[in-house]
Amino acid sequence: MSKYKNISEVFKKWGERNQKVPENNLSLKNEILEKVTFVREEIEIKKEKRSLPWVSIGFASIAILFMLGSSIFTSESGTFNKNNTVIEYRTPSSSFDLNDILYEDKKQIIPTWNVDGTPINDSREFLKTNYNATLLTRKIENKKTQIEIIVRGLGGRIDSSNGNKKYSNIVFAIPVDKFEIFRMEIKNLGWEKLFSENISSLNLLPEKQSIEESQKWVVNEFTTLKSERNQIVKNHTSVISGLSLRLRSIDQEISILQYELQTANADRRYQIESRLSQLSSEKNNILNEQANENKNYQIKLNSIDIRIKNTQNELKNLGLKDQKLMDNVATINGNISLRWVSLWEMGELYIPGPMVVWLLFIAAIISYFFWHRNSYISI
Repeated sequence: MSKYKNISEVFKKWGERNQKVPENNLSLKNEILEKVTFVREEIEIKKEKRSLPWVSIGFASIAILFMLGSSIFTSESGTFNKNNTVIEYRTPSSSFDLNDILYEDKKQIIPTWNVDGTPINDSREFLKTNYNATLLTRKIENKKTQIEIIVRGLGGRIDSSNGNKKYSNIVFAIPVDKFEIFRMEIKNLGWEKLFSENISSLNLLPEKQSIEESQKWVVNEFTTLKSERNQIVKNHTSVISGLSLRLRSIDQEISILQYELQTANADRRYQIESRLSQLSSEKNNILNEQANENKNYQIKLNSIDIRIKNTQNELKNLGLKDQKLMDNVATINGNISLRWVSLWEMGELYIPGPMVVWLLFIAAIISYFFWHRNSYISI
């Protein structure tokens, strides 16, 4: 074995040292080529054309028909809003209803104002905004949790949250000053074509004007009632003062006559006693008149006080309604629906036209490729 190995090594080393062609290599090559005869066979290929690509034509025709039918159906029924945002501004037609106040002695109803046409010179805006959005996703629970975190993180609240693996709905409220930040955060949760939102705004200016007019009316009514009360007190004081003055005068005359009665003769005594009887009757009449005046005064005073209290309560209620309106304007109420989306639906959203049409066109192209590949045969 070692012998062969040594011979192999010797030849190997000799070959490495002598890596060159003979000096007469070119002449030997030309001589060999001149003596060898090459035979070239002519191969005749006969081509026979086959029939038309009916399968491909069929797929393409079905695709075109399906595309035309789908376009007609889509124009009639509508599809998912691939484009983003719809902003709607509305003006209310109904007036703001105020509660009626009934007084015990006088049935008086606080009027309401129907602001059907708001004058243009009042350019104030009290916009109540509502937000609705639909998000298509393949991870319902994950997106639902993210939305709740965003709402709470912006100082909002979750009013209701429900759903399953295929569908979920979240009702919430957030401050109006955080609305734009909220919209940006929500839009970043998914792809643009998988997201659709609707923003509707309603100017509550008519309601605000109605409250303000009612407040003016109640303030004027309160001022009038206070003036009436002061007049009732003034009239009562005047009447009581006059009656008290008459009573003092009668009491003085009775005292004088009683003193004179002690030394009067028979004739004078008769006159004094007759006068005392008359003064006593007058005094009783004045006391009855004074009692009636006090009674009527108390009735009027209680009635006016009730009306004043009612106007104060109504003014307070109007203030609460005004604050409620402002709080309502400062709050965005919203609703977000999450719906599970299949890969097929995603394809339909991102690829123009129905997916079936594209699949039919692809099938037509593939069938044409196979037809063309086998359309010519060699004989």
